[in-house]
Amino acid sequence: MLREDGIIEVTKKSDNLVVFSATLEHGSYQVYSIVKYEKIYSASIEYWHKALGHSSTPFWNTVTDIYSDRSLLLKRPTSHFCFACAKYNSSQSRPTISNNMKTSVPFDLVHSDLMLPFKVESLGKRKYMLKFVENTTQYAKVNFLYKKSNATRFIKAFCEKIKISTERYLCSFRTYQGGEYVNEELEAYFESTGIKHQTTTVYSHESNGTVERYNQTFTCMLRPSLEDVPPSL
Repeated sequence: MLREDGIIEVTKKSDNLVVFSATLEHGSYQVYSIVKYEKIYSASIEYWHKALGHSSTPFWNTVTDIYSDRSLLLKRPTSHFCFACAKYNSSQSRPTISNNMKTSVPFDLVHSDLMLPFKVESLGKRKYMLKFVENTTQYAKVNFLYKKSNATRFIKAFCEKIKISTERYLCSFRTYQGGEYVNEELEAYFESTGIKHQTTTVYSHESNGTVERYNQTFTCMLRPSLEDVPPSL
């Protein structure tokens, strides 16, 4: 059925519920499905894809073990295409494969990286993002900083938190050679706790490929989400 506003709708004969709708965009009709969950048309696959941070749909196989409201999640589709993901996450070349050795014991090795300052501040007036990625489990923690010099305090707090949780300090802490990581205060702290500070070769991002890959994963989730942010923000 073609509505007066130009939108095409496909409905069920039995109850006239809308199954598909199509809108004319850039000279072609874009089809959006409304997925039926049991007896209720609760949401589309696209809605859940955005709600879960533009995550890959295969992730939905394990998400039921994470969220308490997992019963609301639709069965993952066999195929799904997101225009925003394709638009914002395209790249010119395939990244270099990292030869980082996988550890077998959690917190034997932690990778860290500081993204230097964003042109636009966050709502909390923060400009920097400090990340920690555990090598064995890929557990990641992200901190947003007001200024670069705050990194030392957050690094020490992270290490102490791991000490409380596991009753031991990290074995190795891998970073690049920036001043936020290589300074007297941190080196003294690592010396006193027995943490081995590993620094990567200058201009060799693949040497710390685990956290660099996480950077890409994080931004691939973030960029498409900005598509839905109102212009006023």
